[in-house]
Amino acid sequence: MKVALIQMAIREGQPKQNTKTVLALLEKAVLDELDVIVLPEMWNTGYALSQLADLADDNGERTKTLLRAFAKKHHVNIVAGSVATKKKDSFFNTTYVFDRTGQVIVDYDKIHLFGLMGEDQFLQAGHQPSTFVLDG
Repeated sequence: MKVALIQMAIREGQPKQNTKTVLALLEKAVLDELDVIVLPEMWNTGYALSQLADLADDNGERTKTLLRAFAKKHHVNIVAGSVATKKKDSFFNTTYVFDRTGQVIVDYDKIHLFGLMGEDQFLQAGHQPSTFVLDG
């Protein structure tokens, strides 16, 4: 299995710019005929935690729409790092995993929030651990 790990300079509080950067890096990565691409944690907003009311991805819809289409088009698995999401009236650090058909096979909210980053002050902890299998 060939895996690419994407590192990027995340622009805190700038989800539009971060999305453009992620798309460019994904397009570059697929040129290497990969099986899996892994994105960094909180790539959409960075740790702009005090701005989540304005920045968080509502139910992860922007992220899911973007990466579902990319995974399907390029027939690649994506471990979408994590993104700041808003679900109902709470904020989460959420990971999505997409298979080669663009299906979301994992929707995981981070359980163990990192106090030194202030996650526990702004984010809700998830309740369910998660595992997944890609390509058997």
